[in-house]
Amino acid sequence: MVGALQGQIVSELVHRDTFNALDGIVEKADVLQSYVPIRNNGRVEAVFEVYDNVTPFLARIRRTQTLVTGGVALVFAALYGALFLIVRRADQIMREQAVERERQQAALIESQTELERTQYVVDRAGDMVFWTDDRGGFIYANRTACSRLGYGCAELLALSVWDVDADYPREAWPQAWERIKAAGRMTIDTHHRTRSGEIYPAEVTVNYVDFHGRELACAFARDVSERKRAEAELVRAKEAAEAASEAKALFLANMSHELRTPMNGIVAMTELALTDPRLSEDSRDALQTVRVSARELLQIFDNVLTFAQIEAGRVELAARPLSPHSLLADMAGRYRARAEARGLALRVRIEPDVPGTFVGDAEWLARALGHLHAVEKLWQDPRGRMCVRGSKFAAAPPVMQ
Repeated sequence: MVGALQGQIVSELVHRDTFNALDGIVEKADVLQSYVPIRNNGRVEAVFEVYDNVTPFLARIRRTQTLVTGGVALVFAALYGALFLIVRRADQIMREQAVERERQQAALIESQTELERTQYVVDRAGDMVFWTDDRGGFIYANRTACSRLGYGCAELLALSVWDVDADYPREAWPQAWERIKAAGRMTIDTHHRTRSGEIYPAEVTVNYVDFHGRELACAFARDVSERKRAEAELVRAKEAAEAASEAKALFLANMSHELRTPMNGIVAMTELALTDPRLSEDSRDALQTVRVSARELLQIFDNVLTFAQIEAGRVELAARPLSPHSLLADMAGRYRARAEARGLALRVRIEPDVPGTFVGDAEWLARALGHLHAVEKLWQDPRGRMCVRGSKFAAAPPVMQ
């Protein structure tokens, strides 16, 4: 109103509980009231008041505002929900990434620890360890290799295989590398040269490796000087033992041969004395005992001589025709008196299908049969007599070897 009195058109939106309008009394309405000054010669003489009921319009505006506000609220709620889910997912991902980073870090630490342990073990291994490339240059050597060869690690890595291996000069390396590639793994006996010029025997195991597309060789080497010396001493000891065994066998052979000569004389003289009819019964029994004992000693000498010949490797078998019937008859006659002296009956039986002639060594066959006492068995016949059961001849090939 004040502004209208000053000549200004003033409008305002007000809420009227009741007011009089041309069409009657209007209650509880929102109206737009305007004050229009009326001028006369530039001076405001009156104010014209105009009312416009804008309640339906404001109601529509309010509904629109409510819808817009609700829509905006829903949009913001949706955006907030989406943002909440995004943030929550991002937080979950970040946590998972943090856990994965911790796991990877722990695995990296464990790998580094394992690598350090492996490096420690390799550096202090008893064997020398080398890595070489296809051109023969060293790219790694452990402390054992540096110490045994007398080089610093940097000095050794500046060298090549032929600077250390006396058996593989530079010109032989290409062929050696091709053999390593073809074999994949090979063990060689070679010689290493130290910085001071010492050359010692070495055993080297080389493995071909394709490491990330790069051809390398990993070699394990060891000083075998002590083993070579031990092998040489073992060979010398073996030769000495063989020489001693041969000397012993020769001594036994000579001794048994020398002892046979007087024993044959004793047997011969005893048998000659037994032909004297003037001998008393006691003297004859004594000479019989001497003869039996002398023959047993001769058998012992024969056994010693046989053992010495076998041990010395001087046994030579003859391939001559022999009759098993005659051979067994002679042996039966040789052992019958000894068996009867012990109260035993000695019988020899040859199967009918045994050939009449063999080819073999009669002397050694007789010796072998003479040692059957080790496997003989005593048995008692129906008359109560103790007998010796020996091996019997069965059908055999016509040639014995």
